[in-house]
Parts: sequence; C-alpha cells; structure tokens
Amino acid sequence: MYRLTRLFPTALAIVAVAACSEAPQDPVAPITTESNIERITGFTPAELSALPAPTRIPLVTARATLGGTVLDFEDLPGGQFPMYPYNPYHGVSFSGSGYCPAVYVWDYTPYGSPVSGTHFLFNGCGYDNESMTLTTPQAFKGAWVANPHYQNPSFQFDLYLAGNLVASSSSVALQPTMQWVPSGHNGPVDQVVLRIPNGYWWVMDDVTFGPPNPTTKDDCKDGGWAQYGFRNQGLCVSYVETGKDTR
Repeated sequence: MYRLTRLFPTALAIVAVAACSEAPQDPVAPITTESNIERITGFTPAELSALPAPTRIPLVTARATLGGTVLDFEDLPGGQFPMYPYNPYHGVSFSGSGYCPAVYVWDYTPYGSPVSGTHFLFNGCGYDNESMTLTTPQAFKGAWVANPHYQNPSFQFDLYLAGNLVASSSSVALQPTMQWVPSGHNGPVDQVVLRIPNGYWWVMDDVTFGPPNPTTKDDCKDGGWAQYGFRNQGLCVSYVETGKDTR
C-alpha cells in the first residue's frame, strides 16, 4: 500500500485567512451550493452527475516511474475546499485567498479521475497562474494532470528560484484522462506556477518532488554539492559519473 510521504517534517498548519468580500466564513467547509459548484468547477451539478466514469490508471503504473516524494492529498477531509487554509501543507503553500482564484482539493472522482485514492487538486474557477511555493527548495519532478471538460487546453509548469524563472516544462495538450507531465528540470526550485489559458480547468494528482540532481561535475564545485544533498563534493561527482546515489 502506498501512503503519502511528507516532504518536510512540518505538522499540518491551519493558518488564519484575511477577510475577503468573496471568502467563505469557513474556508475549509465543503462548498456545496449549486451556484458555487458551477462557478468553481465550470459544471452544473446535473452536468457533473452525467460525467462518464473515470478511466483510472493502475496505481503501480501511475507511480512506477516517479522516483520522488509524492503528495497525494489523501490525509485531507472529504469535500471541496481551497487548499490555502492548510498552508504550508507538508512544506508546500498553495495560492488563493478567497473563493477564486485558488487551488482547490476535491474527492469527487468522476470530475478529477485521480490516479491514486480519491483526492485531487484543481484550479477553482479556471484561472491561469495558480502556484505552489516550497518552504525549502526542492527539485519538482512533475505531476499527473488532466482536463475534465474535454477541451484539450495547453498546459505547462513554470519553475522559479528566488523570483527568477529557471525553467519551463514542455507544453502539453491536456486530455480527460490523467497523463504524467514531467517538469524536465533537475535543479532546485522554490515555486511552481501552473499555466493554462484563463477559463480552462486542470485537475492534478500525485504532485512529486525530490532532491535536485547534479548533471555536471561543475554543479558539485564551490559548495554546490550541498544543495543537492550530498555529504561532500566527491560523492556528488561520483553521482555525475556513475549515477550511484549515496544521499
């Protein structure tokens, strides 16, 4: 059985949320009114109930090639609500301050088609530029992503470190079934921005991080070995030459 592995040894924190004209009185309470469901998901309740059964990817297949620390959100309550009251969630803070824009979590599998468990993330109200900010820089490996509306919008990850764009993933056309979208970047990042045209939705599961990996011997010099988690420069160089990971 797979279980969520914590990125960092921080307890789940519930933070105070500033008052907002659109903010619910209890931002972690499930959002169940029909108008809110339609506004946030882009589907009426009747349309949601008519969605076809999700095509599920076998769990072993879904996680076989990830090779990192997986956030699967299965330790969160059931229902539909923003993630930001839980910041930092296992070392990751999610964008949002009211109903929208915000990163949401939900456990309605016909909408999200998660690859593991029942919980998944989505961009409430279909906004571009939602984000995940890391308490400590890590390598972002990628995530499983889909579009529940059969629209096939383009999607990519923009990766930042200290406010600077350091890499972008390849752009992919999202499908109704989850697909693995790799970041394509092995270096440390402290923010991941989720790019999709405004008015389109993504759903996401098994967000995966891991230690950054050096690709050249120069990456290990001048103390660089430390940011990759090695005990000394020699072990870092050995990883570049042989692929043997001694961290």
